[in-house]
Amino acid sequence: MNLSGNSSTYTVIQSFLLIASLVTCSATKSAAQQNASNLEMSRSGLLRYNRAEGLFVGYGIRATPSQARHVSARFSGGYGIHNQSSRWDFGFEIDKPRYSLNGGIFDRTTSPNASIVTTAENTLFALLFKGDYLDYYRTRNGFEIDFRIKAKRHLTLASYLSAFQYRNMPVDVNCTVFRNSDDFRPNPVIREGDAAVFKAGIVYNNRRKSPIFRNAWILNAFYERGFREFPYDGIAISIKRYQKTIFGKGAFVARGLIGSRESVDEQLLYDLGGISTLRGYRIKEYTGNRVLLLNVDYLFRGDVISKLSSRLGQFVELVAFVDAGWVNVASRQTNLIDGFDSLRAGDIKSNVGGAVSLYRQLIRINVARRLDGDIDDWTFSARFRRQF
Repeated sequence: MNLSGNSSTYTVIQSFLLIASLVTCSATKSAAQQNASNLEMSRSGLLRYNRAEGLFVGYGIRATPSQARHVSARFSGGYGIHNQSSRWDFGFEIDKPRYSLNGGIFDRTTSPNASIVTTAENTLFALLFKGDYLDYYRTRNGFEIDFRIKAKRHLTLASYLSAFQYRNMPVDVNCTVFRNSDDFRPNPVIREGDAAVFKAGIVYNNRRKSPIFRNAWILNAFYERGFREFPYDGIAISIKRYQKTIFGKGAFVARGLIGSRESVDEQLLYDLGGISTLRGYRIKEYTGNRVLLLNVDYLFRGDVISKLSSRLGQFVELVAFVDAGWVNVASRQTNLIDGFDSLRAGDIKSNVGGAVSLYRQLIRINVARRLDGDIDDWTFSARFRRQF
């Protein structure tokens, strides 16, 4: 493994790994010695596979003082076997009942659309079928501060500040279990440079952590401001509703998104198509800096399967869904509100579909059909512990 081109980062990694090894050794001592250290340690392995890094292997450590459980320090680091590049993240967390403060420095592989799929899901899909749903770029020499105040029981005020450097990451691998004759989807080329971003907004969430389905609202509303070589303004509002039906056991889960950014840079655009967006379309089929998205799932919750077999109804659930979305590209000089006036009913892309879910969406198989008049195309997808 050649790290000569990044000697400073490698030195940092070596130092932290030395600390990690010392901590690991001390953790194997007797209970009396562990209590004397006044630190509670947790460790985790890092393993992922994607078309930019190939196989990435790493290690993470979190240390919490036993006398101050609201404070913790964390470090994670690893190495991409195929692209021969290291990544690391070092920071702290303060979590109090009324507020939380997180901060750190980093050199990361970042995905602008990371929220649509978990790392475990994407690793499995990429390794088996070249189904890599994410895009990648490097954010290096970075720092971040995240501060949140719990204003009320369900309402949180949030702010975030970060500065870093954008760097491109080309597709570096082609090996998978299946479909070796095919190529991975290209990784989009971004505009490189020094960037900074500030975000401020509110989070409202009255959903309870319970296996019982309950009506609930989740709202996120954020303003963001870009600085340095990437100046822009942006807003994003997302709403999610859990609603039981009046008759029967059925329930709806609906999610809406409206977003706008004064930027045309690839890493700051919104993408529609594929899982968690328009499930009947190809990955990233549509891209723009203005977006509207609506996803609606109807959960039968035993209204069908339980009537056929009560035992099977405890583990298998049927779902019907519909998605609708629209994106548009407005010029960089256009303000946040403009750009939506070009919306026409015929421009909205939509699909319908159904799913079979096993035990509270532990595994979910979707089949969807786009409603474009000139295309007869069915799309299959799988999810693990995810709603959309």
